[in-house]
Amino acid sequence: MSARPLVFLHIPKTAGIAVSYALIMAEMPPRVLFGFDRAFFGPFTDFESVPPENRALIHLSPDTIPRGEKLLRAHMALSTLRAAYPGARFITVLREPICRLLSHFVFWRGFTEEQDEAWGGWAEYSGLARGSLEDFLANTKIACQIDNVATRLLLWPHPLIPEAAMIDPAHDETLIAQARTRLCGFDFVDAVENPYFDANLAAFLGVTPARARMNETPPLPPALHTRLDQQLTPRAQTLLTFRSRLDLALWHWVLQERAPDVDATALRLNAVQTGTARTASLLMGAE
Repeated sequence: MSARPLVFLHIPKTAGIAVSYALIMAEMPPRVLFGFDRAFFGPFTDFESVPPENRALIHLSPDTIPRGEKLLRAHMALSTLRAAYPGARFITVLREPICRLLSHFVFWRGFTEEQDEAWGGWAEYSGLARGSLEDFLANTKIACQIDNVATRLLLWPHPLIPEAAMIDPAHDETLIAQARTRLCGFDFVDAVENPYFDANLAAFLGVTPARARMNETPPLPPALHTRLDQQLTPRAQTLLTFRSRLDLALWHWVLQERAPDVDATALRLNAVQTGTARTASLLMGAE
């Protein structure tokens, strides 16, 4: 076990809780620091409306992040985490981005009244998932959560990545190249769909990782049931592609680096088929 802290840049809905469990079992830290930074919230500024328990998790500056921790799991930008823990080991995990985005939609859609109350004014943003998928994917207020999120967290803050607007495709080549460079600086990067993922993580940690299915989306109440085939309008499908295009390039690149013998196209097709079937089931209220 390394004496250097381990920092997990947790991109939302990438099986991060299960990965975190593996890290905890391997590192056995006295506690795990969790939190959010400004990159997570985009144009949202009403942090005073967030009740104290969750407000304490939000760090608007790296200066407020506690030092001296052994393991961090954070929905934060790489720049924030490196400012707070410059000498740490850094890891992140990517997921096929259309699957990630559909999972995010269903996860937010199922937020309970208690969860809404726990996040104050932010519930207006997460509550957008209770509308149509098309409107959800088009809303610039949540660009920070739906528009190429992995790229955003790797590069934030960035003059070509607006907080309350979608990324201009004219900048794709530049941003992909820069995001790849950032990924090269991590101590461990992989795609959760990689068939060698567990073996790769074990080699990095020095122990066989213990993983479990955790933080899965609960059944939706009947009032929120809908059919995915009806939600996947032609415009929604186009938006899914645009909201995922940069992250998909990164996902393919990571797979090529970590598993060059794997057919990434076939692997992605299987992931999308499985992911959309799971999404369709959840949207109809299945457990």
